[in-house]
Amino acid sequence: MKRGSSASGPLKAAMEVKSGAYVIMVDDLGLHPREIIKAARMLERKGSKAVLLYLNPVFFVSKEGLTERELETLYRGYRERKEVMRKVRGWIKVIEVGPRDVLPRVVGRL
Repeated sequence: MKRGSSASGPLKAAMEVKSGAYVIMVDDLGLHPREIIKAARMLERKGSKAVLLYLNPVFFVSKEGLTERELETLYRGYRERKEVMRKVRGWIKVIEVGPRDVLPRVVGRL
């Protein structure tokens, strides 16, 4: 990590990547999408290719025993994350995965 930098998280990590590298980022898209976009832009300028593995937390929730209110909350969260993902996809390839498809889907998309 670069000393004296105010960067954090994905951006700070992107500073250390060598030019021409292939980067697989695993992160929660909903926590800091701006940092992910900045990191993707930096990697693109370096000639590196990047992909974001996004483990959508909604997919990891047990469907058994959900109340109607919990289901509504999950749906709202899902819609909000889809909107954020749409914006981020303009800068980096996003692979959204759940518990059943982590390995098969990642390998298939790469």
